[in-house]
Amino acid sequence: MLDNIEYEQQKAKEDVLCGKSEKIDMDMPSQEMSLTFNYAECEKVARQKASPVPVNSASLISRYLTVNTSSIALIKQKKAIQKELALFEKENADLAKDERFSDTYYFRLAGFYSLIKNYEKEGECLSQIKDKENAVYAAKIAENELRQNENTEENLQLLYKLNTAESVRKLSGFYLSNKELDKAEEALNHYRKEHDEIPYEIDFQQAFFFMQKDDADKAIHFLRQSFYTQNTPQAALALSMLYLIQATKYKRLVEKARLWCKIAVNLDISFTPALRLYVNMELEKQPEKVEFILSRYLKLNNVTEKDFYFDAAINHAKCAFVKEKYGAALDRLGNLTDNKTNQAAVWNNIALCNASVGKLDRAERNIAKALEKIQENKTDIAKNQKPLEIILTNYMRILNRQGKYNETLSLFENTNGSKDFELSEENYLNYFAEWRKALLATGNFETYFDFLLPIFMLDSDNLTLKLFACNDLLRLLTLTGQNKEQMKACRDFLMQIHRDYPHGKHNVQVLNNIVFANLEMEDYIPEQILKDFISTIGQNPCNTATYGLYLLRRKGQTERGLSYYDKAISMAQKDSAYTNMIEELRLKKDIESARCLIESGDLNSARRLLDKSYKHASKTLKGYQQSIERLLEEC
Repeated sequence: MLDNIEYEQQKAKEDVLCGKSEKIDMDMPSQEMSLTFNYAECEKVARQKASPVPVNSASLISRYLTVNTSSIALIKQKKAIQKELALFEKENADLAKDERFSDTYYFRLAGFYSLIKNYEKEGECLSQIKDKENAVYAAKIAENELRQNENTEENLQLLYKLNTAESVRKLSGFYLSNKELDKAEEALNHYRKEHDEIPYEIDFQQAFFFMQKDDADKAIHFLRQSFYTQNTPQAALALSMLYLIQATKYKRLVEKARLWCKIAVNLDISFTPALRLYVNMELEKQPEKVEFILSRYLKLNNVTEKDFYFDAAINHAKCAFVKEKYGAALDRLGNLTDNKTNQAAVWNNIALCNASVGKLDRAERNIAKALEKIQENKTDIAKNQKPLEIILTNYMRILNRQGKYNETLSLFENTNGSKDFELSEENYLNYFAEWRKALLATGNFETYFDFLLPIFMLDSDNLTLKLFACNDLLRLLTLTGQNKEQMKACRDFLMQIHRDYPHGKHNVQVLNNIVFANLEMEDYIPEQILKDFISTIGQNPCNTATYGLYLLRRKGQTERGLSYYDKAISMAQKDSAYTNMIEELRLKKDIESARCLIESGDLNSARRLLDKSYKHASKTLKGYQQSIERLLEEC
């Protein structure tokens, strides 16, 4: 039996919208910087490390952590700060006329303008300060002038000479933002030489410097120092991110990443960047704990349309979904149907809950509503195709489960087809897989072949994607009995993969498919390949069935060969990942049994068995009809 079940097992991982955050933004304490961490990319690289296909080094911190010159938190707080500014001016205007307090008044007023990024007004306020020799005031004035004229070397030197914690943070932050790492390091070292006690913000800044230099070990060292000086959730979260990145090389560090993320959440449950990462890392593994944390968060926060509340509510429902408590998930999702934030996600997830309990007609109506809602917002689709792709994948999956294959093909062609979704490993296993399933079921082999051949033949660096296409192409060619040269090309590619990556993630599958292809083509099986393959028998139904085929075709052991098909069917019945293969295994067993009857001369029995198989194949396995027709001609 040709093995592509591993790919089937990876499907449905992206079913639930808002289940994970592609990126996580984290603000630095007391400064205008933020970390942007691409969790999805890091997770993908971690999976690739276990594959037979070589990937470029993913340990470079700069792929995940970058310096930005704007603080997301400050932008969100701008309106609130403007209100406080107006109130401050109204209540304290008289202080501007009092020499004892005027400098303090203008300094505080300048602070408000600095927070809302109005540096011109900030400068006007600072110009009213009389005691410009004061170190605190001088640093603020220099900082403001630096903001308005970043090329003024005099201002940079002034910040350097002041050498306060505030001035060195601003100075090194400026250099880091401009990728002038040597100057940033000099400013930080200058501060350390003249001060015995180092504030936690400086250690954090030093860690940020080493992140930019791609030195994760030193970054972790300074983050830990920062955290032990002041237990900030920002430091704990940054440690979690770095350990997770390091785990792409050393898997044992995953547990440290989980620990530091948990610490960040426990320090401040309303610190949403940490909560996002916590959900990403733990929801599938520990849904009960995530559910408890999210319940606390939802009780402490009010519903708003733009913050993390909606994502938290969706994930709260997903916790119940993961635990297969579909009624609870539906109740929680039902409370969100009036929320205008993302109704497409709500209806998508409601559809999945109903599909999981077998209410496919209702699920179909739900997923149609999700598609309608996402198509209403053309702007969101233009910015991010991923939600649309997930909804269309789920729509096709629900139709296919009902045997509505023609409707699947119509949906594919009339919505997005393959126009705007760039082919990737992920959507090959999801979006395009549901389409291909419908093509096979309706006997549209030509379109199926035309899709696969360019992927397999294309000279691409993505060998995993080529491997996917190779296996599916080999399956099609085996069923239809066409183009032996293409079958050999597939077999040779699999041989190359096994030779170059003998201990790779897909090796059991690759060995199985090499043996299966050679049996179907009646070619010689290399002795070492056969030896390696035999050691894998019993690991899954596909390898077990292929060994049965080997006994039938090469050893002439009919009874023993068919018994291995029975074993494979029994294995598939006990493993939910292989449930969809049971009918195909039975059909393949009957076809091989009929082949043996033909060889023994019992043509009548063979014809009766093939006639029964042909009718069965007409329902869901049309590809086998051509194999059966070829055998019927021999009767």
